[in-house]
Amino acid sequence: GFNNLAGKLKQYYASLESQIEQHTKTNEQLTQEIAERQRTEEELQQAKTTLENVLNATNPLCITSTEFEVVKTNRAYNEIFGPSTSPDDSPLLCHQARRGSLCGTANCPVIKIINGEEEVTCDVTKKDNGKELSFIVSAKPFRNVDGELIGIVESFQEITARKRAEAALAAEN
Repeated sequence: GFNNLAGKLKQYYASLESQIEQHTKTNEQLTQEIAERQRTEEELQQAKTTLENVLNATNPLCITSTEFEVVKTNRAYNEIFGPSTSPDDSPLLCHQARRGSLCGTANCPVIKIINGEEEVTCDVTKKDNGKELSFIVSAKPFRNVDGELIGIVESFQEITARKRAEAALAAEN
């Protein structure tokens, strides 16, 4: 009986050793997966920070949906045009956020991109709190990973001083 019990204990011990070895391998795999996930999360956070720094280091910039809603803006945009949401936090339509001389016309950069153009550059006058500001607007498609048009990226370079100088020069002639 004793030898039988000893044999069973040896088998049980061997089984426990095997389970410990398997659990150790599993734990090592999990540790590697956790480390990889942490690296991926850090890389994602760095990419997000880099993107935010790039976006905020440029001219006023916004992304407008194909339904004309302002969905993303940078700091420079907000400084000129103000917030892109209404008091109830719903997105403003582009012509509400920045009423301009081309809004509602066939020459609207957003409409041109929606209609298939790949790049639109034009001079636009925008009205802001009673002031008229002039911009060169550059618009390009904003696409999802499948290449589907989901919005329009617009960049605004203010040229008000240049337009005023041109007008003054033209008035002198």
